[in-house]
Amino acid sequence: MTPSHQNAFSPETTEAIRFIEQHFRTIHSVKEIADNLNLNYNTLRSLFRRETQRTLKTYLTQIRIHEAINLFPSELLLKEIAWTVGFRNENQFIRAFVQTHGKPPREFRAEQITLLLSRQIIQNY
Repeated sequence: MTPSHQNAFSPETTEAIRFIEQHFRTIHSVKEIADNLNLNYNTLRSLFRRETQRTLKTYLTQIRIHEAINLFPSELLLKEIAWTVGFRNENQFIRAFVQTHGKPPREFRAEQITLLLSRQIIQNY
């Protein structure tokens, strides 16, 4: 979510977004978000979904996937990337990635690297 979109949200949703974006690596459950904000979990869950059209878990997963993609150019193994962005294990990461991108992260990463190499070749030519 961009800061301009956050202005349209309630303070509770804005705080939840901010908390997720700052702590996505260490959040173990979505209930933890409400607990850390001193909010009732069911109230936050309902409010967040109504205002953002997505669940807390979906938003948390989207942030993690986005951050994982940013790490794809690194030399980290996929399991290391998964752990770094907060997934419990590589399989959980792969399932979430396929669900959001329609292909496994290994394939997506290979395509991304090929594209980057192609751009470098063209620029150097």
